[in-house]
Amino acid sequence: MKTTVLILSALLLAPLSATAQEWHLGVGAAGELDRRNGRIGGADIDADNPYTVLGGMTWDAGFGVEAAWVNLGDIESSNIADAGFETDGDLWSLGATFAPDTGTLQPYAKLGWFWRSEDGTAITIAGPRRVDFDDDGATAEVGGRWMINDMFALRAGYAWYDFDADSDGSVQVIGEVHFR
Repeated sequence: MKTTVLILSALLLAPLSATAQEWHLGVGAAGELDRRNGRIGGADIDADNPYTVLGGMTWDAGFGVEAAWVNLGDIESSNIADAGFETDGDLWSLGATFAPDTGTLQPYAKLGWFWRSEDGTAITIAGPRRVDFDDDGATAEVGGRWMINDMFALRAGYAWYDFDADSDGSVQVIGEVHFR
């Protein structure tokens, strides 16, 4: 599924890329997304901080597109009354962006769709069993970008995901490299 989405996205975006005014690549980290697999009453949840790699293009008017891969890391729910889980996975997203050129400090917004795949082990009264948390849904981001110079930028904001179990979001910081 993810491969098909990426190939279709590339085919749809290829004609648009010829008119793009600016490209960017970035890497960053975010706060844990500990509600993505649901909650078990009385259980502690321990989640890693997600890391992201992204790329996008922007046109003169400030509108653009961006694709991202997020390593969600491990998430573990403690074993309470024979109910707990441990999973690991990743998330892909594609979204429309808006970042008007307002100088050194720029507002930034993104609205798109994500595809998530996580798997691991659930602890049950019958013993461990395999679990999968695969879903897709809307994603949004708002924040700002500080253009350090023409090539490097630092982006900070809040990213939100509408997971099946419970929507979740966190603050993220991304270092970007821009080129024309």
